Amino acid sequence: MEVLEIFLWGICGGIFAELAGIFEIRHDSPDDLPEWLRSPLYWIITFFMVLAGGLLVVIYVRSGANITAILAVNIGASAPLIIRGLTSGISLKEVPKNIN
Repeated sequence: MEVLEIFLWGICGGIFAELAGIFEIRHDSPDDLPEWLRSPLYWIITFFMVLAGGLLVVIYVRSGANITAILAVNIGASAPLIIRGLTSGISLKEVPKNIN
């Protein structure tokens, strides 16, 4: 598979994961929808996480992993969990404000 194709499969996975979350609230009244659903910041972060899913699949392929389309979708969907695992030891709240 070409890199662009694998990237797009990863993006599809990220979109599927986001749709699954929104699917959970499909029967809610418009007045009862969560405030975050209307937040531009939420959608900006979601956009970048979907892109991260595609990029993560490309990183796997460039590292020599043999990736199929379904595996690329799976990696793309799990990108937030993978990224959280990679950065679990990093806390921006603990970084000193005055680094000299």
